[in-house]
Amino acid sequence: AQQQQQQQAVTSPAKVSNQSSPQVSSSTTQLQQASNQASDQSPPVKSVSIHVDPVLLQTVRLRLDEYKSAAIHCKRIAQTDRAVFLYDVAKELKTIEEQLLTGKKISTDLLPPPLEPSTVTGLNETDRRGAFDRIRNEVKKTLEDAKAKALIAMKAVPQQKDVALFHHRRMKRAETELLELAEREANPFQLPPKFHFDETSETTEIINTDVPADNLQLKIDRIVELPEEGLHLAYSLGFPSDTPITGTTHAVRKPVTEPVNYVINIPIAVKTAARAFEFRKATFEVLQSRFLRKDKSFGKAEVKLNELLTKSEIKGVYPLVNESKKPIGGKLEIQLRLRSPLKGKDVRTVVNKFIVVDEYLAPLRSDNAAHLLPPLAPESAPSRSVNSPAPVAASSAAVPARVTTSPSSSPGMSAPSSRPSPPVSTGAASSPAGEITLDPAEYPPEELKDPHSLECLMSNNVLEAELTEVKKQEEVYTSRGAKVPAALMERKRGLEFKMQLLVTCVETGKLTIETYVSTLKQKIEHDKKLCVWLNQNNRQADAVRILKRVKIMAAEIADVEANADT
Repeated sequence: AQQQQQQQAVTSPAKVSNQSSPQVSSSTTQLQQASNQASDQSPPVKSVSIHVDPVLLQTVRLRLDEYKSAAIHCKRIAQTDRAVFLYDVAKELKTIEEQLLTGKKISTDLLPPPLEPSTVTGLNETDRRGAFDRIRNEVKKTLEDAKAKALIAMKAVPQQKDVALFHHRRMKRAETELLELAEREANPFQLPPKFHFDETSETTEIINTDVPADNLQLKIDRIVELPEEGLHLAYSLGFPSDTPITGTTHAVRKPVTEPVNYVINIPIAVKTAARAFEFRKATFEVLQSRFLRKDKSFGKAEVKLNELLTKSEIKGVYPLVNESKKPIGGKLEIQLRLRSPLKGKDVRTVVNKFIVVDEYLAPLRSDNAAHLLPPLAPESAPSRSVNSPAPVAASSAAVPARVTTSPSSSPGMSAPSSRPSPPVSTGAASSPAGEITLDPAEYPPEELKDPHSLECLMSNNVLEAELTEVKKQEEVYTSRGAKVPAALMERKRGLEFKMQLLVTCVETGKLTIETYVSTLKQKIEHDKKLCVWLNQNNRQADAVRILKRVKIMAAEIADVEANADT
């Protein structure tokens, strides 16, 4: 009995466990079902979409690339301040790009403006062109000086070939520099070049080749420091003794600003003049004409002639004095010139000072973008201004070597559709069989590249039409509060000047109606051929514009001929 009880005690827990296991498994199944029901009843997770304005994003990325390229360029040419400034703007654009990608709305007012040439160069267009003009004027002086000295050396007896060759090389260098200056200035991203002055000294005989032999040239340049108008000069050279050479100049309306420009060549007897010049003086008196009264004197100036015995010319500013030899205010600029001195030779040591243009700083863009107009900012998206650091002053210090690589164009400025400029060869315009061929003597490369320049416009009505179009563009810029491009204003001034010049030529008789009509007819035939050539070279926009020009000239000719018949 005890053994049976022990066996039952051992087997009873197993039975209990077997009885409880179905309950546990059923409860687990119920929990899983409840969990599945809860998951089915929970709301689905929605995906969040970010809206990005593609146009604005593209604009930001383009400007970011522009400012990055400009910063790298300024760093390469050692313009550190501008590089730092442009890099800061680029970082600002990078931040705006990241905000746009996160879906944040950005106002166009926060965008930095498109990259302008002045932002890169640190000079506005007026100052930049003014610097180029100053350098150009110095180069022109060097060119004229070299031409004159080369001519004198060749005419010397015996010929000074070495001196002439030296000045000829100076002349050729100056001509090359003028051409490069014009080409570089056309790029608004090009800074003016650095430059320095070289000096050379030479001993030479002064011979005024423009003065005829056995003549004395009298040149009165200007009357200064006299406010009165209507003045003229009376002069007396003091020789010969019995009948001194005298004369008067024309009236000068504004003596302070208007030069007299009175020049006369007076024949003289060399032997007589040599004796007279030792003791004589030339006298100049400033007079003002008065109606029915004696002329009013404003003083006299005296010039001793003895210097012409050993010098080829006398040049100076002489004060006006009264009868008591006291200065009374006012001065005269006078020149007395001979071909050569009356006694001996005029040998002087001349110091030649001439400009030398150094290397150019490589521009950000190497394309000729002078005629391109920057795109107008949309009315709904005005750009805010960016404070630029101080302009970079052009100095005459040494500069790094010229960089010859051509950076890729940045999309900040785009060319109008009417100005595609394919490469133009200097030879005859080649074309496939059956197409028109233009003579390079009649159609120079400059005209094929830009057939709408001022040099290509001959008709008054065409000039008026072009001026009207320019004024419309100017009004668009003004109405939107944008700055009118310098290139547009320059074209406007050029058109106005050429119209005024045409009217002046007709009024003065330099241009007759017959000649004008004949010129227009030749221009029509010229432009028709050009129009066909442009169309064959996939420049339809230029061809259409020239065709309009042809129609305007034809209508003008018909109008002129109709008025002539009536």
